[in-house]
Amino acid sequence: MCPCRWWLSHLAGSLRNEGTSLFNLLRNVGSSVGISVVTFLLTQNTQRVHASLVEHITPFNMARTGRCPRGRQQYGSLLALNGMITNQSAMISYIDDFKLMMVLTIATIPFLLMIRNVKPAPGSSAPAVAE
Repeated sequence: MCPCRWWLSHLAGSLRNEGTSLFNLLRNVGSSVGISVVTFLLTQNTQRVHASLVEHITPFNMARTGRCPRGRQQYGSLLALNGMITNQSAMISYIDDFKLMMVLTIATIPFLLMIRNVKPAPGSSAPAVAE
């Protein structure tokens, strides 16, 4: 049974329209806040991981591998290296965001056990059984 129907089944028939609009407002605001939080965490984690990965890139370890560019090619090579590091840090940040969403989803599963069928309110024509 949808939590919306459980909540609305306790309302009088004359208040159902207001209850539905309030529920939709709360649902839209909640999803907007959730999207904002996940986007904020993605941006922050990307910057943090990028800074962490860049700490290990120095001219000394690039020169040791023999791939340290010289002259005019140096700028383009550094831009390509920065692009690769940015892509890797974004991927790590997406993985961290998906882990967070997975943990939150698993944490809400026990609340499903609390949902039960409720008798319809007096004057209601809709049955309380799940569709």
